[in-house]
Amino acid sequence: MISKTRSIFRGTLVTIAILLLLICLIIPWALNIWLLPTIGEQFGVKYSASNIWLNPITGTVTIEKGIIKQQQSPFFKWHELRADISMRQLLNRRIVIEQIAVIEPALWLQRDKQNVWNFESLTLPDNKDAETTDQKTIDFAIQEAFIKDGHIYYGAYQNDAPVNYQLNDINFLLENLTSDFSQSFKTKLDLAAASDGLLSWQGETALIPLLVKGEAAIQQINIPAILQLLPLTLPVNLKQGELREFKTEIEVKKQQKNLAVSLEKIVIGLDKLDLKLAKKEQAKLTVDNFTLNDGSFKWPANQLNLGKWQIENIVWRGKLDQQRQLNWVTAFQTKEETQPKNNTLKDTTKESTTKLWQISWHQGAITNSQLSLNDLSIQPEANHQLTLAEVSAKAWNNQKKQPLQINAKGQLAAGGKFKLSSDIHLNPLQLETEAELDEFLVDPYQRYWQPFLAAELQGAIKTKVKAKWQPDNETEPYQMAGDFQWDNWLLKETKTNKLIGQGKQLSLQGISLLPNKLNITAIALNSPKVFLQREPEQQWNFSPLLPQANKAQAKTNSNQTTSQQNDTKPWEWFIGAIEIKEGDLDFRDETVTPVAELNLSKIFGKIKQLSSEEKKSNLQLSALIADSDLKIEGELIPLNPRKLASIKFAANNMSLPIFSSYAAKYLGYPIKRGKLGATLYYNVKDFSLQSDNKVTLNKLKLGNKTASKEAVDAPVKLALALLEDSKGKIALDVPVKGDFSKPDVKYGQLVVDAVLKIFKSIAASPFNLLGGLVDFSGTDVNLIKFKPGSYELPKTEQEKLVAIIKLLNKRPNLILEVEGQFDTEQDKPGLAQQTILDNIKKDLGEIESISDKQKKRWLMAQLDKEGIITNDSMTIEFLTRLYTGTVKVKNNSLTSLAKRRAKVVSEYIVRQGNINKERIYTLDVKDIKEKVKGDVSTVLTINAP
Repeated sequence: MISKTRSIFRGTLVTIAILLLLICLIIPWALNIWLLPTIGEQFGVKYSASNIWLNPITGTVTIEKGIIKQQQSPFFKWHELRADISMRQLLNRRIVIEQIAVIEPALWLQRDKQNVWNFESLTLPDNKDAETTDQKTIDFAIQEAFIKDGHIYYGAYQNDAPVNYQLNDINFLLENLTSDFSQSFKTKLDLAAASDGLLSWQGETALIPLLVKGEAAIQQINIPAILQLLPLTLPVNLKQGELREFKTEIEVKKQQKNLAVSLEKIVIGLDKLDLKLAKKEQAKLTVDNFTLNDGSFKWPANQLNLGKWQIENIVWRGKLDQQRQLNWVTAFQTKEETQPKNNTLKDTTKESTTKLWQISWHQGAITNSQLSLNDLSIQPEANHQLTLAEVSAKAWNNQKKQPLQINAKGQLAAGGKFKLSSDIHLNPLQLETEAELDEFLVDPYQRYWQPFLAAELQGAIKTKVKAKWQPDNETEPYQMAGDFQWDNWLLKETKTNKLIGQGKQLSLQGISLLPNKLNITAIALNSPKVFLQREPEQQWNFSPLLPQANKAQAKTNSNQTTSQQNDTKPWEWFIGAIEIKEGDLDFRDETVTPVAELNLSKIFGKIKQLSSEEKKSNLQLSALIADSDLKIEGELIPLNPRKLASIKFAANNMSLPIFSSYAAKYLGYPIKRGKLGATLYYNVKDFSLQSDNKVTLNKLKLGNKTASKEAVDAPVKLALALLEDSKGKIALDVPVKGDFSKPDVKYGQLVVDAVLKIFKSIAASPFNLLGGLVDFSGTDVNLIKFKPGSYELPKTEQEKLVAIIKLLNKRPNLILEVEGQFDTEQDKPGLAQQTILDNIKKDLGEIESISDKQKKRWLMAQLDKEGIITNDSMTIEFLTRLYTGTVKVKNNSLTSLAKRRAKVVSEYIVRQGNINKERIYTLDVKDIKEKVKGDVSTVLTINAP
C-alpha cells in the first residue's frame, strides 16, 4: 500500500514536472510563434525575438532582443522585456500582465514628406461583439509597465530636408492598459534630450480614438532642434535659443486622418533667442530672455495664444520694402495659391488656401530692447535704430477686428525721446497712434523729404500727435492731428548749401492733416532769420527747394495738356494765425549793380485767417529797416490781392542809401545820402485800385549820373531840386489809380509812372511852383523884359526878380541860368535912340532939364551936319527918327546889350537877395528868332546843379 502510494506520488511529481516543462517550453514557443505574431498582425506590424523564457512558478515571461518592424523598417525594439503574467487568467484565455518591464528599448518615430506618421499605419482592433466578427479579439490587460534607459529616434522632413533627433535615458511608467483601447491608461515619463535637456510627462492615453492628455515639463533644451520636430512649416527660422523652462497641459487626438495637438497653460522661459523670417535676407529678432505664462497652442487649427508674456533685451531688425510693406506683417498674412484652369485638366481643379495662423495674447511687455528698421522704400536705403525702455501690449487676437494695442517709450539712436500708444490692424494694414517726441533730431532723416523739399534741415522737434495710416485706403491713406514745435531750426538749400532760414523756435498749434487738406490753428515763429536772395538770372534762392513744383512748372511751359494738370486735386489749407516775434530778414539782390543788400530786424507781426479760399485776412507787421520804424497793417485776400486789399505802409526816417543800387538802375543816379518817410495807402476793391501815397525825403543827395539803359527818361535831379525846400525836405503826394482786371497791369509800374509824371510836369514848368511857394500870381516870371535897345531893369521886372529870389531862398539846391537875348529889328533902333539920348545928355545935360525947343534945335543941328535939310515945322519925333537913321549900330553892340541885360539881372538877384553868386550862371547870348513886337526878354531857367 505504501509502495502504491509512493508510486502515485512519484507519478504525480513526474506529471507536474512534465507539465511545468511543457509550460516552460510550449508557452514561450506559443508566445513567440503564435500569440505575439498574431497580436502584431492585428496591429499591422511584424514581430520577432531572439529568446523567450517563462518562469512557471512566478509566471514571469522574459523576451530578449525583441523587435517590431513596419515594412521592414524597425519601429520598436528592446534589449530585454520582462512580464509577470497571471497564469490563472491565462488559462481563462485572458492575458493579464501584472507588471511588465522593458530594458533599453528603442522607438523609431518617422514622419514623411506628406506629414504622415509611421504609427498612423498601425491597425487598432475595434471592440465589437463576437457575433459580428470572424476573428475574436484577444483580451489582455497590463496592470503596470515601465521602461528603463529607453531611446526614441525621430526622423522627419521639413522643407524637403531630412530632420533627425534622439531622446535618451527614457524612463516610462504605464498603468492599467487593457485590450479595450477606448479605455484610458496612465503614463509617466522622464527623459533626456540629445542636447542634454530634461523632459517629463504625466498623463492618460486612450488608443481608440487616439487621445493623449497630460502634463509635460522641459528644462534646459536647445529650441532650434525642437522646432525641427514640429509637423508644420513656420514663417520663421530659429538659429539659436535655449529653453530654460517649459510646462504645459497637452492633448493629442486623432481627427479623421490627422492628429490634432493642443497645448494649454503653457509656461515658458527662453534665453538667447535668435529668430529670423524664413525668407532669405528677411528680418531678424534676438531676445535675451522671454517668459510666458498661461499660453496655448493648437494645431492644425493654427492657433497660438501667448497668454502673459515678457521680453527682456530684445534686438529686432526688420525691412520696409519699396511698397512700404513691413516684412514681419506680410509673413503672417493669408497666402492664397490658385491653380490656373486648363482645358487639359479635369473639372475638379480647385483653389488651395493656406490657413492663416491665429495669434493672440492676454498681456505682453518688453523692456530694455533695441529695434532696427531697414527702409528700402527710399534710395539710398535708410536704417533706423531705437532703444525701447518699456513696451506694453494689451490683449490681442490677429483674426479679430481687435487692433494690436501697444504702449511704448524709449529713445532714438539718431537722437530724441518718444512715447507712443498705438493700435495696429494687420489685415488690412492700418495704424492708429498717439505719439510724443522730444528732442527729436531731424538731421538723420534728410532723404525722406528730399524728393519733395530739396533742403537740409537741422534742429530738434517736440511734438504730440494723433495719426492714422491705412495704405490700402486710396482716398484717405493718412490722417494726423496734433501740435508741433521745432527748436533751433535751420534750413539750407541742398545743392548750394546756402542758408535759407533759421530760428529759435517754430511752433504749429492745432494741426489737422488729411490728403489734400491742411488746417493749422496757429503758427508762431520766435526769432526767425530768413535769407532771401535774387540771383542774376531773376531766380530766387528758395526756388530750388521745391523740385516737384519746378518740374510741374516746366511741364506747363512746354505746352503740356491742361487735362493732365487738372487730374491732381488742389490742396485745401487754412491757418488761423501766423505770429512773428523778434524776426530778421536779410535780402540780397544780385540783379542790380552794385548788389543791393537790405535788412529788416526786430520784426513783430501777426497775420490772421489765411486759407486757400479767397477770404479776407488781417495783417499787422512792424520792423526796423535801416534804423527806421516800418509798420504795415490792413486787410487783404492773400491769394488774390487784386480783388480786395486795404493796406497802410508807414515808414519814418529810413536811410535811403540802402536803395542806391535801385536808384542808379531806374533813376539814373545813385543815392549818397538821405532819409525817407512815407505813408502809403493801398486800396483795391473789385479790381479797382485807388492808392494814396505820401512820401517825404530829407537831405537827399544823388551821385553822378549812371549809364543805366533802364533809367527813366526824366529830369530827376531837377524835379527833386525843385521839390526840396530850404530845410532839405521833399514832400510828394503820389495818387495812383489802376484797373487790376487787366492781367498785364502791375502796381509797381503804376507807381513808377505816377512819380515820373510828377517829375516831368515839374521839370517842364518849374515856375508853376512859384504860385504856391512865394505867393506870386504874375505870369512869365521867367522872362525879364527890357525896352528895345535898353538894359535898364524896369520896376515891373524887379517884382519878378524878387519872386525869383524868394524861390531860390526856398530851394537852396537850385541854380539859376540867365540867358541874355537881343532882337536885331527892335534893338538896333533902340540902341540908336539910346545913342542920341546919350549925346544929348553929353551936350546939353540931364534930359529932365532940357526944353523941347533946345532938344529940337540940337536935332536940327545934327541933321544939318549930316547934310539933311530941316525946317521948324518938323516935330521932335520926326527929327528923332531922321537922326536915328543916321546913327550906325555895330553887331557886337547887340551882343554887348544882351550880356549887359543878363549882368543886370544877375547882379540884382545877388545884391537884393543875398544869393550866392555861385548859384547864378550866365549863358551865351542869342538873337531872338521868333520876332515879337514889344519888349525884349532875358530868359531865366531854373535847374539842378
